[in-house]
Amino acid sequence: AINYMIDYCSYKFTREMAHRKKIFDKMKKRDENKKCFDCGEKGTTYVCIDFGTFICSRCSGILRELNFKVKGISVSIFNQKEIDILEKNGNEVAGKIWLAKFKEGKDKSPDTKNDDELRDFLKEKYKQKKWYKKPKKSSEDDDEDDDNDKKKKKGKKNIR
Repeated sequence: AINYMIDYCSYKFTREMAHRKKIFDKMKKRDENKKCFDCGEKGTTYVCIDFGTFICSRCSGILRELNFKVKGISVSIFNQKEIDILEKNGNEVAGKIWLAKFKEGKDKSPDTKNDDELRDFLKEKYKQKKWYKKPKKSSEDDDEDDDNDKKKKKGKKNIR
């Protein structure tokens, strides 16, 4: 019975991991996720979980220095929450949030070959939120908020 349980758990884990990999591979194939979100280099080998972005090796190091959560695509195991973050975001969505107020010509893009310039740019982008615009809530978030509001109102009615 113990061997059967181990085999079943192993099968279930393997099946779950295969499902996550399939979703992840689909996200990585999107055109916007093929280039590093932070410097534009082709070939993304890492992701930044904090922003749901696909990034290159060099930018992953800088983001780690800035204390953001970075994982290697080919060497990491992703939990369902991380997959959901990446699936919900990706580089296109992140651009609408983190570079929403960036104006070509007015705002200076970094020399991506200069690590110090790139590091300063990433600090401005993520730490100072220089070009940040709060994302609009999705309809799913609105539904959750509506449910929470109903619970709050219901709770208030019961307090008399």
